[in-house]
Amino acid sequence: FSVDIEDLYYAIPQGRLLMCIETCIDSFGIIAFQNASGMSQSGFLELLTVYLKSTFTTWDGHIYRQTKGVCIGSCIAPRLSDLYLAHQDNILQRRLDTSKVVKVFRYVDDFLIFLAPDGNDISSTV
Repeated sequence: FSVDIEDLYYAIPQGRLLMCIETCIDSFGIIAFQNASGMSQSGFLELLTVYLKSTFTTWDGHIYRQTKGVCIGSCIAPRLSDLYLAHQDNILQRRLDTSKVVKVFRYVDDFLIFLAPDGNDISSTV
């Protein structure tokens, strides 16, 4: 079966996104990150927090601040969503290891999930 995350960019919880990015930096290595980016982990996360909280858009002549997710038009939105979903993939994989799930494929926000057949399944009798 397949699953789609509705309104992916708006659905990403900002707090969890920041935790995922912090985990990624820790996995990469804080010193390596600082050398590659030229800034500290805390400075980067603070900058990203300011960015996430200062996204504005206009609609029908009015200005609105986006309070959830990441801005769809942002050039870093695809990277942020991919980091978040990769982290969620790891959590999902650990939970599905004990289930009938054979394989999960993800392309952006679409998931294709293959299940092992059970005895009542038509493919088991063929």
